[in-house]
Amino acid sequence: MSRYLIVGAGRSGINAAQLLIKVGEDFIIYDGNENFDTAAACEKIGRDNIEFILGDFSGFDFSRVDICVVSPGVSLETPIMKAVKEHNIPIWGEVELAYRHDKGTVIGITGTNGKTTTTSLTYDIMKRHVKKALLVGNIEIPYTGYALESNRDSVTVAEISSFQLETMVTFKPHVTAILNITPDHLDRHKTLELHRDKRIDNQESGRERLLRAQLQRPGSARIRQDTALQGHILQLFGRTRERSVPARRYDDNKRKRR
Repeated sequence: MSRYLIVGAGRSGINAAQLLIKVGEDFIIYDGNENFDTAAACEKIGRDNIEFILGDFSGFDFSRVDICVVSPGVSLETPIMKAVKEHNIPIWGEVELAYRHDKGTVIGITGTNGKTTTTSLTYDIMKRHVKKALLVGNIEIPYTGYALESNRDSVTVAEISSFQLETMVTFKPHVTAILNITPDHLDRHKTLELHRDKRIDNQESGRERLLRAQLQRPGSARIRQDTALQGHILQLFGRTRERSVPARRYDDNKRKRR
């Protein structure tokens, strides 16, 4: 059993704690707010005997921690995260933690603009044509809150922000889409090149099945396909430049190919 340090006690941190309880792992929660309401957090998490560190962490023994799970709203340049890195503790984002417990197919959608719309449309397609579809991520639904509901037949549609991509380790969705990349959040990413690299690094290789769509401009896509899900996704993205693949059309009632 590993011991986790959860950094950030907002929605993502609370859901991460709940997941760790369900899988039998131990954890400590850190939050920079010295006046943080720990009682309310314990009530949300569903456990009373939780160790919290608030504000000053100078006396904390980092050797007690095996893995750090950080919320996307916490910069890796904050004092607590610098201390974590100095002690060579592996850093996972909340999405990384969830992904390691997802048993099904994962679709990851990122980009500066249009993520929520594209993610919502993709989820709507999936829930019509697969037995179980999950909508998670930057769309204000923490992935850790639903990862354990997945199974080998489920499809998770995840909206992923550049902040979340900062702390990925093994996250390689079966299906990925980079919608666009424009100068944004440079107060955190520093340069457009770093911002771009964070988005692309996690999309360059996937598992055995990969359908990667990178929109170059509105209405155009470049897709490399080798997956049973191509028919569902192509309903959203249409025909491709690299290879023309007709989208499948379904009868909403009979669910048969026309």
